[in-house]
Amino acid sequence: MSYHKYHLTSISVDSAGLDILESYEINGARIYITRDGKYLVNEPYLPEDGGELYNSILSRMDLTYAIREDSMDPGMLEDKFETEFWATASRLKRQDEARRDFANLSYYSQRNMLGFDILDVLQRDPHIEDVLCSAPARPVRIIHNQYSGRFHTLETNIMFEDERQMRGFIQKTFSKTGSEPTESIPISVTYMKDGSRISCTFGSQVTKPGPIIAIRKFPESPITITGMIQSKTISLEAAAYMWTLFDAQAVGLVIGATGSGKTTLMSAMMTMLNPSWRILTIEDTLELRVPHADWVRYNTRKSYGMLSDKFNVTIRHLIDSSLTQRPDFEIVGEIRVDDMDSLFQAVGTGHGGLTSFHAYSPYGAITRLRGNGIGDGEISLLWFVVHARKINIRQDGIITAVRRVNDISEVVPNKDGSIRIDKIFEYFRDGDIIKRIKPLNESQRYVEATDILGIMNHTHDMNIRMELLNRCVTSKANKPEEIFKILGTYYQ
Repeated sequence: MSYHKYHLTSISVDSAGLDILESYEINGARIYITRDGKYLVNEPYLPEDGGELYNSILSRMDLTYAIREDSMDPGMLEDKFETEFWATASRLKRQDEARRDFANLSYYSQRNMLGFDILDVLQRDPHIEDVLCSAPARPVRIIHNQYSGRFHTLETNIMFEDERQMRGFIQKTFSKTGSEPTESIPISVTYMKDGSRISCTFGSQVTKPGPIIAIRKFPESPITITGMIQSKTISLEAAAYMWTLFDAQAVGLVIGATGSGKTTLMSAMMTMLNPSWRILTIEDTLELRVPHADWVRYNTRKSYGMLSDKFNVTIRHLIDSSLTQRPDFEIVGEIRVDDMDSLFQAVGTGHGGLTSFHAYSPYGAITRLRGNGIGDGEISLLWFVVHARKINIRQDGIITAVRRVNDISEVVPNKDGSIRIDKIFEYFRDGDIIKRIKPLNESQRYVEATDILGIMNHTHDMNIRMELLNRCVTSKANKPEEIFKILGTYYQ
């Protein structure tokens, strides 16, 4: 009888002589972050014969249940794995060896069979936002949320030995989601049970010298408006201002560069939408997390094969379809200029809307829209533009990258049919805060919103909203249901 040989790759580093910035443990592995921009992993030690024992036991275990682990509770899965491990060791009469090295054998067994193989530590580290592998035999790089300002990416001591190992990882990882990348479909994207988005190329047809892998991780719990205020991404007053515009079902853009936090900011602001509303989201890649009970979630579909374009489901198709769902508020995860006119037509029917857009300033966003044939008449449907930005802050000689709302501007129609941009809030590096730079009674869109909502006293209403948001912060209400309970009292 022939058995599949399980390849054991252990990752180790000698910490002696390292200039270490920080060290911590992830699931039994020790992490070292060094001053020269390295993220080094030291996994549990196995003796020389450990690899042979590992191969002998793992190749004979019945692991059919591990193929689609999403159907089983993780705790039950680990218990079943351990039971099968000892049953196999007993059949091979190698219990004593297995008992001697069980802790470390179990680490590698569960890492490879139930986890993400050599990338498992990176997937488990909550500080890592992106895992990037540009080719076989090259070090994997990561974006670490504590060090992205100082190093941007950190180089790890993890790499796929060759294209064969990398292709095997891609196939196994994608099979857990029910999809299978092939050379005929060389570009693939899928989502894991933990919400991570994995995109890859298969083979070397479209990327040289071989496959590439990019993993975007998302926090287990969605970041809320409370977290945004706590982290100083947005101020209390700016959040209360946005809340008022949302209540009036305003339409707006969240702009910024790649990695500026646009999607995270949009998801957080959703916790300020009326809890009783029907919310509809449209996305190419599933990133938004909306806490509302009445949430309709659309995503696009790319078809492959002959005449594939005929069967694509695009952003434009979904925006057109959304009109039948009668949403109170519609969010498009990220929109292309070509689809913006369709969104304007949809929100023109009366419901609120929000989308993200790549631009470096409100003026740049408007210029892009105009350059693609969208006139000021349609653009005037926009009420506001929120500019998200990654900013480097130096403290005690150390540069830290933080995400901030750089400015909030209103899009105001003029009497002659043109539009103008009025900046209402602006970020100031001195004090690390976003401040209002224009009186609220001179903020035309804000005044329009309060008129729609029947608010007679702007100052009193703003104070109430700020007090409720501050209550979320002081009571550490970070879960959507906790925020809804507090902010929901406004509508009572």
